[in-house]
Amino acid sequence: MHTLFIALFSLTFTLGAVADDHFAWDSMGGTLARDHQRRAIYHEGEHRRTYVAYMDHSFFARITYYDHDTKKWLSPPVLLDDCIRPDRRMNNAYKDGHNVPNLFVGGDGIIHVFYGAHGTSFRYARTKTPEDIGANNWELDRRVGTDGTYSFFSEPRPGNVHVFYRYSPQGGYKNPFLGLRTTTDGGDTWSDVVKLASFPEACKIYRGAYDAASDRVHLLISPRGPLGGRAGAVHCMYDLESGKLLSLTGAELGPVGTVETFQGNMPKIFEGRVDFVLHDGTPYFFYQNLDSNL
Repeated sequence: MHTLFIALFSLTFTLGAVADDHFAWDSMGGTLARDHQRRAIYHEGEHRRTYVAYMDHSFFARITYYDHDTKKWLSPPVLLDDCIRPDRRMNNAYKDGHNVPNLFVGGDGIIHVFYGAHGTSFRYARTKTPEDIGANNWELDRRVGTDGTYSFFSEPRPGNVHVFYRYSPQGGYKNPFLGLRTTTDGGDTWSDVVKLASFPEACKIYRGAYDAASDRVHLLISPRGPLGGRAGAVHCMYDLESGKLLSLTGAELGPVGTVETFQGNMPKIFEGRVDFVLHDGTPYFFYQNLDSNL
């Protein structure tokens, strides 16, 4: 069984859909914010499908899929739950892309969705059975953690899911942490938050990927303040065996990483838009310099 992540903005080309073969007509501005991973996931089990989650005009989480055998989208998309509570929809402070659903498909085909969090508890839903997103096949009304934004999922072992996210116990952009919660039973119970790194201002998980060869999760963190602005990122690795956060060179950044340990162990502070791929355990970075546009 194999799970492959696909960037949502490339779906139209990857799937070979014609111009009018769209999967959504009601997605609000910001719903496909690049800061949330992942929005689209290819999973091959009983079916070969790419699952997609988004937030609609009415601030509801919706989910659909593209079937690679029938070459059709599920339509209409399934209505899952509120992303933004009705009492908050009139407050523009909450009406943005932070609340959009974040999708993950486990190796067993169970579909997990985190959504509706901007410095709050994550709303958490999962399917009762594999590969079935029907409206009656969801376990809803779950909450995970507190003070969370920008989650990223990884499943290094069957049923063992790691969720990295911005943890802001002081609220807003004040002294957030890179937090981690884990489950070993597929989402029934979750650990307390582990603080992996601290930042003086806002931070977000920009990209992430698990490398099975080294048993490490690679993360690109986009912080404000001394390490960069919104358009920049630093790299770190979470080593599952030791539970430590490491730099690209393998130096330990903790027990709780700081700006100083990042600056002292980073071979490069990236500026501009950045992405990466893993090949044979080595990350290769691609980034755009905002000054030269290269």
